Parts: sequence; C-alpha cells; structure tokens
Amino acid sequence: MKFEPQCKKRSDLYREWAMVLDMCEAAGISTYGTWKFDGIVQANKPILSLAKLEEYEFAIAIVEGKPVFRGDKVYDTTTGVEFIAGEHPSSMYRATWNPPRRTITINGEELPAPDGGNFTMNIIFHGWKRSEDRDAAQAAILRALDGIATLLR
Repeated sequence: MKFEPQCKKRSDLYREWAMVLDMCEAAGISTYGTWKFDGIVQANKPILSLAKLEEYEFAIAIVEGKPVFRGDKVYDTTTGVEFIAGEHPSSMYRATWNPPRRTITINGEELPAPDGGNFTMNIIFHGWKRSEDRDAAQAAILRALDGIATLLR
C-alpha cells in the first residue's frame, strides 16, 4: 500500500515529531530510530527545516519498545491476524511484532494449535460390551474436547 506523505507543510514536521516524543516518553525509550528521511532510519534528532517535507516519515506507534512505521507488518494480539500498520490506526492498540503462538495442551504436552483454530476429529467407539458404558465414555470425551475447543477461542 502506498501512503500519502505524513508531512505536507513545515508545521506537520513539528506535530509528528511531538507525537513521537510523547510516545517515546510514555514507553520509556529513546527517540533513536523513530524517524526516517528519504526512507532511511535516522539515529539523531530530526532537523525540522529541511526542504523535502514529503521525505520525512515518523513512527506512528511504539510496540514492544520498538517504533512502528506505516507499512510495517504487525499482528493483532487478539486474533493473530497480520495487518499493515497505518491502514487501520485503531488496531495499533492490539499490535505485536510476533505472530501469536497458539497451542493446545493434551495430557500435559503442549502441541501447536491448528491454523485458524479449526480442526475435525473422528472418534470411533469400539470395544464396549454395554452401550451405556460406551455412551458415558463418549460423553466424557466430548466434554473434554469441548473444553479444549473453548480454550482455543
């Protein structure tokens, strides 16, 4: 996705830099690497009087102690879905740099959860002499599986 320049006039530079300062102060980090000029991350403080206003780019969020720029790929901590920073600004409140690792635990062993959290399992109940015993076992297993499925949601 191509984004419009963040800065179209000189006052935009000051506003964007002030927002970066506020974010860094709130996150307790330095401003190192929180702005770019001509696509290159800069380590120093910006010179807010340069002529090419459209070449400035400032971080739009701080996630896990690192600056996030428009176009960066991040993940929603709730759904695990990857999204592009800057497309939906409200999503940045739930952003993480790392895709969530979804797991299930069966008999104390941690296993990867299926992609999307959906899976199908067929269980065939053989070997019971009485149908009541089979039905009771089946009900207990289905309750346990339902509990696992609830944990995955």
